[in-house]
Amino acid sequence: MINIFLQLIKANLLLLILCLNIYASAESYDEKEYIYLSHSICKNATKYLTLEDSDFFEYIGAGESKIFECGKSTEAGNEPCRQDPELICRNINKKHILQRSDYLLISASKFLTSTKKVKSRKKLERTIKAQTKTNKQWASSNDILSLIDSLEREIILTASLLPAETFSLINNELKLQHEKIRQKIHEEQRLEREANLKKQKLENEANLKRQEQKAIQQEIETRKNEQNKEQLEIILYLTGALVIVVMIGVFTNKWIFFDTEKDFFMTLGLLVSITTLFFMLNEYDLSQNRSLSGTLFYWIVTGISGLLSIWLLVQTYITSIKGNGYLVGTFVYLFKIVFSVIMVLFIFGKIGDITNNKDRRTRANRAPVLAIFALIAIFWKPIKFLLINGDKVREKRNSRSAI
Repeated sequence: MINIFLQLIKANLLLLILCLNIYASAESYDEKEYIYLSHSICKNATKYLTLEDSDFFEYIGAGESKIFECGKSTEAGNEPCRQDPELICRNINKKHILQRSDYLLISASKFLTSTKKVKSRKKLERTIKAQTKTNKQWASSNDILSLIDSLEREIILTASLLPAETFSLINNELKLQHEKIRQKIHEEQRLEREANLKKQKLENEANLKRQEQKAIQQEIETRKNEQNKEQLEIILYLTGALVIVVMIGVFTNKWIFFDTEKDFFMTLGLLVSITTLFFMLNEYDLSQNRSLSGTLFYWIVTGISGLLSIWLLVQTYITSIKGNGYLVGTFVYLFKIVFSVIMVLFIFGKIGDITNNKDRRTRANRAPVLAIFALIAIFWKPIKFLLINGDKVREKRNSRSAI
């Protein structure tokens, strides 16, 4: 159990090292400051040996600084080194390392050709030859394991054998090339940042403008709703006051509401005929009844309901004006129409309860039917006593005139 736990810790540490190395390499070498040839781009340029790629005596005498820890297993070979941070760094910066190596090889070869007396000439030639071999190996392979042989190690060795003046000229030329690329990248990044900032500024301004417009619209809607609410409240107050005035006038027998029972039923008949007329004009689909009987039915019902509505409208209005005068009679007439509509809607609502009965059973339909008859029976007497008051008003008026 402890061994498993230790292995998990080791795996997590390796993953953390790998992530840190990738993060550190996230910034391209072209964006960083120039690194002189006497130094390496990657951290451990001295590492170039594994047990698989070296002979026994070379491996034993190399020392820890030159040996890859990942390549010490005879069974696994070099495969674990695919996750080694140093090789990952070399693979990421392979192009730049090769460019530095190519330029150094060209410059060193020119130096040997142009200069006859060179200190440690043979050693420099051997170093150039070794670097050229490693350079070709890096350039010809895409396998990360081919980077175990350190090209940066060879670069540092070759550069160290050059005279200081020659080394300085090579570094200055490489630095100049690097700085041009670096400045171009930084300029592109600056322009991109400015473009992003400008875009973000425009987006913020647009969002702010939309928010302001939304706030203004909400304020307008709020004010409009408040105005509508105030107007509705005023209308309701006025309506309530007028209702009270009408009811006082009716209950005190000053104004006639329904003159007689005939007037009451004629008002209800007016509502029924108008409802029938609107139904036939708006809801009834004449195109579905192309037969002669269907067409006759439509025009007969529509014509009768239209004529009946006009006749009942005139008769009930005349009755209201005769009993109350033109001004009061018109107002009372409108009020009793509204009252009749409410009463009819209430009755139609009860009828709807019957027709919408899901189980369609007779027993289930009895309760609403009985309720309608009960309501008619209950409210008929109060309606007749309070609202059908034509005789009472005339009697009261006659008694006053007699006095």
